[in-house]
Amino acid sequence: SEGNCFKVIAFTESQTEWIGTVTDLLAAVGDGYTPPNTAARLLRKYDYDLLYKRCGMDVIFTRTNRKRLVALRKL
Repeated sequence: SEGNCFKVIAFTESQTEWIGTVTDLLAAVGDGYTPPNTAARLLRKYDYDLLYKRCGMDVIFTRTNRKRLVALRKL
């Protein structure tokens, strides 16, 4: 639900940039319940309308050889 995105928003208010896996992000916001694939899907779903337009946050998904990373940056 949108609740996970609000946890991410609250988490990033004290930072200008964060990079890690979705699993790392869930641990950082204190969510041990939501599966990482669900959290990634929700981040993609609410990326533009909720995070970018309302909160001024850019969400960037990248892949390395071993990991799928998400970067959160305040604009």
